[in-house]
Amino acid sequence: MACLLCVWSRILEIEEPGWVGIEEAAGVSPATHHVGAVTLFTRGKAPISQQLPGESDQDYADFSSKILHLKGDRQDYVFVKSSLAAEGFDVVYDINGREAEEVEPILDAQPKLEQFDYSEREGVK
Repeated sequence: MACLLCVWSRILEIEEPGWVGIEEAAGVSPATHHVGAVTLFTRGKAPISQQLPGESDQDYADFSSKILHLKGDRQDYVFVKSSLAAEGFDVVYDINGREAEEVEPILDAQPKLEQFDYSEREGVK
């Protein structure tokens, strides 16, 4: 469950195309939270953000400037662990899970993680 008045400085979101924004990641409106850097971990096959209908060019530019992109294969556990170990994420939203073992390198690389939200796709085995 998302915290309605949290201040997080580092967020990692793991998913594939279709990510719509920081507000979706944090689960709250921009008026009730502060989000620092957001890192999106994908295979890099599609753009990582898109301008939402009604969003001003300036708001979209501000939003886009806060997103970092980590490209890779989550099945490459050595890459995942080594890439994430250098980062100090407060929160991880994993919304592209398929196998329970895919979570281990993420958790191993983030021993001080404050929150981990996991949503499976196509059933976790």
